[in-house]
Amino acid sequence: MSTSTQSKRTHWASLGTVLLACLIAISFADVTSAQGRRKGKRDKKRGSKRSKKAPRATIILDRGRELENVEIREEKWAAIKYRAKGTRRVEEVRGEKVLEIRYVDADPVYSSGVSRVRAGLYKRAVESFDKVLGALEDDNSWTWFYSTYWRGEAKRLSGDAKGAASDLKALTDKDPEHFLAPRAFFALGLAHGALKSASEAEAAFTKLDQGFGQVWAAKAQLGLGDAYLMMGKLLEARRAYGLAGSRSQGDPNLRLGAQVGEAKCMVMRKEFDGALKTFASILRQKGISPAVMAAAYAGKGDCLRAQGESTSNNETLKKALLAFQTVVVRFAGVPESYPRSLFRSAELYAKLGLEKLAELQRKELRSRCPSSPWTAKLP
Repeated sequence: MSTSTQSKRTHWASLGTVLLACLIAISFADVTSAQGRRKGKRDKKRGSKRSKKAPRATIILDRGRELENVEIREEKWAAIKYRAKGTRRVEEVRGEKVLEIRYVDADPVYSSGVSRVRAGLYKRAVESFDKVLGALEDDNSWTWFYSTYWRGEAKRLSGDAKGAASDLKALTDKDPEHFLAPRAFFALGLAHGALKSASEAEAAFTKLDQGFGQVWAAKAQLGLGDAYLMMGKLLEARRAYGLAGSRSQGDPNLRLGAQVGEAKCMVMRKEFDGALKTFASILRQKGISPAVMAAAYAGKGDCLRAQGESTSNNETLKKALLAFQTVVVRFAGVPESYPRSLFRSAELYAKLGLEKLAELQRKELRSRCPSSPWTAKLP
C-alpha cells in the first residue's frame, strides 16, 4: 500500500472520530436540555402549588371547642373541609356546627374593618373593606367573600340598604352554598325590607328554607317578619313571627325574639295593653341573649311612649324613658336597640323639660354611634 493511500485512510478515520464525538456531545446536550426543561416545569408546577397554598384558620365550634390552625380546603355550608396540621387526612364539619372561622393570615386592614363593624363605626368599616377589596387580585379567595359580606352588613347597619343589597347579592350569586351564604341571604332580606321591596325580601328569606337547616328556616321567618314590619305590612309580619315561634325548635332566643316582633305589631296597631303584657312576660325570662333583652326593653319603651303621647300623660312618658335608659345603661353597644334608645331618651328628656340631660344623650349617640341612621336624625 502506498504512503498516499495510508495517509488518506488515517485522515478519514480521524475525521470519523471527530464527527462521532460531536454527535455524542450533541445528543448528551439534548438530553441534558430536555431534563432541564422537565425540571423547570416541575419547579414551576411546585411554585404554582405553593402560591395557591390553602389558607389556615381556627374553626370555632358551637360548643366552645376549637380546631386550631387547620388548613381550609373547602368552605361550604354543607361541609367545611379541613386538614389538621401534621396530617394528610382531610376531615369535614357541617356549617351548622360552626360559629366562626378565623383566618390566621388576615390582612390587618380587614381585621380593623371587622372591629369597626362590631364597635358600631359602620362608615369607617366600609372604608376599610373598600381598601381590602380594591387591592385584592383573587375574587375567589376567602378574603373576598368575608370582606364583601362584612361591607354589606356595615352598609345595611349604617342605613345604606341599596349598597348593602348590591354587596350581599354579589356574594350569594357567586356562591349560594358558601358557609357565609345563610348570613348573607338573611341580611339581604333585611336590606330589601328597608328598601320596601317585598318580593325581593321574600325571595332572599325563601332561600334559607333550602338546605340550611331548621334554625335558619326559623330565623328566615323572624327576618321576614322584621322586613314586613319595616314595610308596614302588619298582618304578614304577625304571620311570619308566628311561624318563627313555631319553628324555634326549643331555642328560647328565637321563640322570644318572635314574641318581641308580635308585640311590636301590637304597638303599631295601638294594642298597648296586650303589647305591654307580652313585653313583661319576655323580660321575666332567664338566660336570654342581650340582643333579645335589649329589643324587649326598647319595644316596651316605644309602647309606653306611643301610649303616653296619645293620652298626653307625662307619667307614662317617664316610664318609657326608664325603659329606654335601661337599654342605654345595661345593653350599651347592642346594634339597633342601643342607638334607638339613645335617640328616644333625648326626645323624652327634651319633652319633659330636661334639656341638659337630652343633650347628654345626643352627645353619647354622636360619639358612640356616628354611623347609625338614628344619629342622622338628630337636629
